[in-house]
Amino acid sequence: MRPVQKKAEGESSTDQVRVALKKHYQLDVKRIERIAYGLWEESFSVWTSSQRYYVKRFYAKWRLQTRYEEMLNGLALSQELREKGFPAPRLLLPHHQEWLAHDQGETYQVNEWIDGRSYHPGELPLREAKAMGELLAHFHRQFDPLPPFEDVPMLSPSKAIADCRELWSQYQKEQGAFPGYVREILEQQISLLETVSHEYVSRLPVPSLRGRCFHSYWVEQLIFHPNGEVAALVDWTDGAGREGYWAKDLVAGLHLSALQYEGILAFCEGYQAHHPLPKSEWQAVLAKLCYGHLASTNFLDSWLVKHNRRMEHWEQIAMTWTRLVPERFHLWHKLEQGLLDMLFPDYQQATVVVGRDNE
Repeated sequence: MRPVQKKAEGESSTDQVRVALKKHYQLDVKRIERIAYGLWEESFSVWTSSQRYYVKRFYAKWRLQTRYEEMLNGLALSQELREKGFPAPRLLLPHHQEWLAHDQGETYQVNEWIDGRSYHPGELPLREAKAMGELLAHFHRQFDPLPPFEDVPMLSPSKAIADCRELWSQYQKEQGAFPGYVREILEQQISLLETVSHEYVSRLPVPSLRGRCFHSYWVEQLIFHPNGEVAALVDWTDGAGREGYWAKDLVAGLHLSALQYEGILAFCEGYQAHHPLPKSEWQAVLAKLCYGHLASTNFLDSWLVKHNRRMEHWEQIAMTWTRLVPERFHLWHKLEQGLLDMLFPDYQQATVVVGRDNE
């Protein structure tokens, strides 16, 4: 990574972008507009006399310090898969041929502009949810599977309760609407965790099937055509292609996209049609989605750190994510029955066990 340079005094943000794009990409910029998206980066729509581009400027500098090589590997992978027909945008190489450009203490990524529709968490229509599941299946199929290896057991209820109470105590002295919401949602999680036995959790299925994963697959990274199909998966930094459990990629997509019952079924149906998993693996997916997130503080400590560029947007997203956690726990049995009935019509659902709602 190139050394940090001092920003020019008096230079506006968009002027700085214009200068960097000319210097590193030889782009003569005619027009720049900010894009509202971006929790960890600033985004710009940029026009030359003949083309339109998407420009990302990385806001979270700690990512550049701790994940830089992974970011480069993810970007390189996007272009490798693009050559095979995967819907990834074409990246522009800066003159030093490293995918990312560094100028006046800032780091830039530039790719072709992709027309289409984007969605926030909780907004995704069913046909787009299905297409999103299909694309993740296609991503996993690009690589040879790894030998199965059972994941670690779920967090015990007692440890999860302790973690939730510890975070609650950190928020106790904080004022405002969001800290109040966090305390409320943590209290709901603690109340539900107190109904679950350690023995029950110790018997929950865990994933075993592995391969190269995306690791941060969620709705705001995709652009959709008007017909609901995916136009492009546009965000490839932070280690896309590292080894991992397929089930965890699925859970990330479902949770971070804030999909509810019908959306979860549509996403999983799309995935299963192109990369079939056995019943036991889908049961592990739902266990992680419904209990695993209940036993987690679900990114809520990020508010205390405040490392996101647009905290007000992050608060809205975090509330959308976490509000569904208790609801999904209550829906666990219904979700499992609906999913297995859909994916495995001949499968007979087992009798419900204590800890799941039998609505």
